[in-house]
Amino acid sequence: MKAQGITDFDVVIVGIGDDFEAALLTVAALQNLGVKRIIARATTTTHARILRHLGIEEVISPAVEAAERLADSLLYRGVIDSLELSSDYSIVEVNAPDAFVGKTLGELELRERFGVNLITIKRVERGARTFGLRSKTVEKILGIPTPEMTVKAGDILVLFAQKPAIQKLCNAE
Repeated sequence: MKAQGITDFDVVIVGIGDDFEAALLTVAALQNLGVKRIIARATTTTHARILRHLGIEEVISPAVEAAERLADSLLYRGVIDSLELSSDYSIVEVNAPDAFVGKTLGELELRERFGVNLITIKRVERGARTFGLRSKTVEKILGIPTPEMTVKAGDILVLFAQKPAIQKLCNAE
């Protein structure tokens, strides 16, 4: 590895699949070479715990993260995607509840009523037909929200909040 210049990299990612022993040996070799930043993939929570015990601070667990995102989408009606920032806070994409359609953000008072911070709105619009083919959908980010913005049917709200607040908003009538 040293002959291939591995120590010249700012970061090394160890993404060896199911062979955890090979991943451990690779991590150990990288540490012995003095690589400063190592990101390692773990396939189980036990593997993640072992890697952290070895001093690897950045451990990714794609299967665990995917399962958590799926659980959130099943648990909270209207959640499309989520990113858990901590055990308390998440960023989520939520279909705008029907009760919000046609109202301005100022009228909705999202922070006061639900305890959520709106990061932005994603609006899906149909683009023009090209060469007589199907029209394509275009996803637009509306930028920094203002009280004057109106929620439209099909809008996706990008929120920062605690899970109980997200659940409260998703159940809004």
